[in-house]
Amino acid sequence: YKHHEYDLQDIISELPITQEYGIGPFDVALFFQNKPFSVIMQSSSEFLDPSWRWKNSLSISHEIHSCSYIKEWEKSFLHIVDSPQYDIYLHSTSITQTKEYLSNGWQAIVYLNSAILYNQEGYAGHYVYLITIEENQVWIQDSHWQYGGEKSYSWEVFHQALQSGGDYIIWVT
Repeated sequence: YKHHEYDLQDIISELPITQEYGIGPFDVALFFQNKPFSVIMQSSSEFLDPSWRWKNSLSISHEIHSCSYIKEWEKSFLHIVDSPQYDIYLHSTSITQTKEYLSNGWQAIVYLNSAILYNQEGYAGHYVYLITIEENQVWIQDSHWQYGGEKSYSWEVFHQALQSGGDYIIWVT
């Protein structure tokens, strides 16, 4: 990230990675907590309560805190919702909005279904770094061990993979 360097082992040690579940988008977003970054968590995932899309962070926090049982992912989500460092937008992104964030210096970690990118059957949740969008072409840096590298996809294919993965983008500046 601009003007900040982090050792991979330090990053890994701070993230709640498990062999059984890997790591979720909310957990990745938490890496930036207590660091000099502003973060926007964007998602329209079916995983989230649809009524939250029109609520502010305080209302969502109150609703989760008032539940008798809080799921593991909700605990991570609460850290994001309760932090003044984070903004939450629970709606899908458009190509125009994505280009605007990128042009304003925001960087994006995207969680998507890489099976769509690699023309495979099924679902494969995966993180990529969004480099830029030129015209309707999306450029990503993919860390996948087999298919990785700098890749280019049409906005339509990228957006389909994004939506299939839960529509999670972690914007950082």
